[in-house]
Amino acid sequence: MTQPNIQHLIQAGDRQYARQNFAQAVELYDKAYRLQSSHLNQVKLVQALHANQQNKSAATLISNYVTSYLKTYADTQLAVAVFLKLEDLIGAYQFVQNVTWHNDQQQQLLDQQIKQAAQTIATSHPQLLARLSQRVLTIVTSPLSQQLEVVTRLHQLDLPDYLEQAKILVLHPYLHPLIKAGVMDDLVKLRLTEVVPLSFYGEMKTVVPNELPIIANLQSLNALQQQLSSLQSQVGHNYEALSGELNLYAAMLYPFTDQIITDASFWLKMIMAKFGYKNTGKTLEKDLKAVKVNKWLSKFEELLSLFN
Repeated sequence: MTQPNIQHLIQAGDRQYARQNFAQAVELYDKAYRLQSSHLNQVKLVQALHANQQNKSAATLISNYVTSYLKTYADTQLAVAVFLKLEDLIGAYQFVQNVTWHNDQQQQLLDQQIKQAAQTIATSHPQLLARLSQRVLTIVTSPLSQQLEVVTRLHQLDLPDYLEQAKILVLHPYLHPLIKAGVMDDLVKLRLTEVVPLSFYGEMKTVVPNELPIIANLQSLNALQQQLSSLQSQVGHNYEALSGELNLYAAMLYPFTDQIITDASFWLKMIMAKFGYKNTGKTLEKDLKAVKVNKWLSKFEELLSLFN
């Protein structure tokens, strides 16, 4: 479809939005966005989804392009509004903590909106903190699906209460590494500057979240994905599955992924050998380096099987 036709869809969507026909506006903006996935078109779609109470869909779009919503006050305000409608206080806090624009008054306005939302949630769910605190203390006695639900619901807590519960979780020696990685990733996004102790595969360690990259920005993960991309013709239709596995492996080593995966090329060879691809490297299975990597890969396989 030509640019004039895309513009026609946008203008038609604008008219429907102005008339508060939000469902029709969503449909028109969605068509335009599918034809031209610009940030401007996406923002219009997110605004219409938000106005039409489709905040989960709006949040999914925003989450795939987070950095785009950190550049201007208007975009950050929209993202915060969407996440607050979902009672995701922590998600809203994360946007405010990572903005690249600077205006103290506007940041205070967003902080005030989040605090007001926190008061509303506390009033409408008076026993929320008590219930979640109890579930955190007994979290590993629940199925993994319920553990994930607990971690998600913690986002309904105000920041001080969330931090208290999150610190308990990352210290838990038996919490699944993927769940623990998600909690730690949240602490990094909150730009927490204090020292946080955690249990990492039975070892006690400490980190300062503000000094860490989020999982998506790990150097080792990006190196693995780049090397896998260069082998796309070799792996064929298994590319997406392998790419997903790399994401999971990187997360299960978080926040020490970059310290452990120091040779992405070697790791990828071992991973592909595990999936049945011929290992073209000279390293033998009995070599110390290979033994260490295979030990991790076996541990990952065991941990991932718990989700099946």
